Amino acid sequence: MKSIFSEDSIISNLLINRGIASKILNYESNGFSALFQNIHKVFQFTSKYQKIEVIEHPWFGRALILDDVIQFSDKFVDIYSKALTDKIIENAIKINNNINKINILIIGAGDGRISFYIKNSKYYDIIDTITIVEIDEQVSDTCMKYFD
Repeated sequence: MKSIFSEDSIISNLLINRGIASKILNYESNGFSALFQNIHKVFQFTSKYQKIEVIEHPWFGRALILDDVIQFSDKFVDIYSKALTDKIIENAIKINNNINKINILIIGAGDGRISFYIKNSKYYDIIDTITIVEIDEQVSDTCMKYFD
């Protein structure tokens, strides 16, 4: 069966808005059940705040799902995180153009991907601190256990 999604269209959607685009790809959605055949549920847990799942998919790779919404997958995490990271740093530089070092606060993003890309970006030498605030420590723990 041929998928109605091309790799380019999925990447474009993920770059626009990870949350909204992932609802289109919701693995329990009736219209797209063929897209999510042959998945293996690696982990499932309901924390105080949300349902957390990790699935393995033959094409997407491993994916993090929070409350039935795909947050990222192995296949697309680098594209999304790098694009978002570049924007964060470029905006911080514009706002703080006369300051030698900048501090970055990330609310959410307990998967650690954004902070990883900031730390490994060409701009890292101008960053003083990166602080991540994640309400659900289970998200961070799950990502550390099941993702690189």
